[in-house]
Amino acid sequence: MAREPASWVDLIHKAVHTSDDHDIGNIEAVSPNFAVVKRGLVHVRRYYIPLGRVEGWDGRVVWLKIPEEQVKRDYERQVAPDPFVYHYSSEPLADGSVRDFSINMPVIEPPYEEEKNELSGSSAKASNEERLRFLCDLCGTTFRSEEELSNHVASKH
Repeated sequence: MAREPASWVDLIHKAVHTSDDHDIGNIEAVSPNFAVVKRGLVHVRRYYIPLGRVEGWDGRVVWLKIPEEQVKRDYERQVAPDPFVYHYSSEPLADGSVRDFSINMPVIEPPYEEEKNELSGSSAKASNEERLRFLCDLCGTTFRSEEELSNHVASKH
């Protein structure tokens, strides 16, 4: 099995599947509260998935606890992730800072037999006050701290 990720940043570009085994794209960017999953090149779809909706990592795929229909209904957004808030790679944020999003994701067995067989073979601080507010990318509510935003995402989304 692939090595266990140490940070959400390690999962950028990894495939994401829903609980009903639909591939919804790859992780494009991460923040302390969301993984942004991107699908497509011409007709791009983005899903802002709260980290609490992630089931686990099987060494190849990040699995969600929710079905595709719910992902499309509740988490699809038209905007690209803000580079001042989201990591797109292991590179520093736009302001030069590096934030390590520690991970507490269980490593799980692949839920489907063919995948089991396949694997066994093988915010930066900104100068203006507006940047100091923390925005929920799903509902648009702003918060004064990252902790308030995290609590909101965990309880509402």
